[in-house]
Amino acid sequence: MSDYSEEERRLLLNLAREAICASLDKRQLDLSPPNEHLAEHRGAFTTLHIGGELRGCVGYVFSAVLGLSNRGGDRGGGGI
Repeated sequence: MSDYSEEERRLLLNLAREAICASLDKRQLDLSPPNEHLAEHRGAFTTLHIGGELRGCVGYVFSAVLGLSNRGGDRGGGGI
């Protein structure tokens, strides 16, 4: 069972996708947490699949400084 609601999971997935696009377009991304739960300091891990194959992965094991919503935006383009 996930600690996150279906809506939060969709928000995080969309944020990760948008972070990749923003990185490629060299534009800033609003990383303001949409709620307190996603502002919690946690580790995060993102994988990138293209055509059903794993193409990359990035993440943080520990919750150092950023809230979870910042993690998706911070790392979304980091492996490209």
